[in-house]
Amino acid sequence: MDPVLTLAIVVGATLVLQTLAFVGLLRAVRILTLRLENISTNLQKDAAGLVEKAGSLMVTLQRTAEKLHDLQDHVTATVAVVHKRAVELDAFVAEATDAARLQIIRVQETLDTASRKIEDTVELVQNGVLAPVSEVHALVRGLRVGLNYFIRHRRSRLSGNDAFDDEMFI
Repeated sequence: MDPVLTLAIVVGATLVLQTLAFVGLLRAVRILTLRLENISTNLQKDAAGLVEKAGSLMVTLQRTAEKLHDLQDHVTATVAVVHKRAVELDAFVAEATDAARLQIIRVQETLDTASRKIEDTVELVQNGVLAPVSEVHALVRGLRVGLNYFIRHRRSRLSGNDAFDDEMFI
């Protein structure tokens, strides 16, 4: 056989084999392309679902943030009211304490004044009424004793019991 023919057969066989290999590669690439397209479509669907879920999550988070902002406003207003009431209560308690102190001082002054007036009245009664009454009483007793002495002394002279009267007097 001729070397050129052999070479042509070998080159022809090689071309056929190469063509078959390229056809096999083409089929493999087409199958791979179909698979990749399916995977890409599935990924797009999944990504679209995730984007939709992320969007609804963002809407929910935005609503929650707005509600939290409203809640924060309410809490801030409540804290301001409570603070105002606490300041008012503190002022009221301070005012009530001052008023109570003043009343206690007034009561003490009234009691001190009443006590002094009672002492002055007792002293006035003792000096103005009881002392003269005591003096009058002492004077009356003195007069009574003196009169009794004179009356007894006269009787005893008449009756003669001077010694007995003297002993009784001592």
